[in-house]
Amino acid sequence: MYQTRRDLESFLAKARPRPLRSMRVFAEEEIVIPDGPYAGRRFRCSRQPYTGLWFDQVDSTQWSRWG
Repeated sequence: MYQTRRDLESFLAKARPRPLRSMRVFAEEEIVIPDGPYAGRRFRCSRQPYTGLWFDQVDSTQWSRWG
């Protein structure tokens, strides 16, 4: 009985969706620069500041895709 309850609680805890990452966080965690002076390093908005502004605006609710 207790093992079943613990299994169910564990399952339910793992079944909860993770919060969505912002585009900035996604880019900095997932993109690796393929070539150039930063080849093999992760993307950073600090290296190209306009990208941080772009990602922040895309993530904001100010803009609508459907016009």
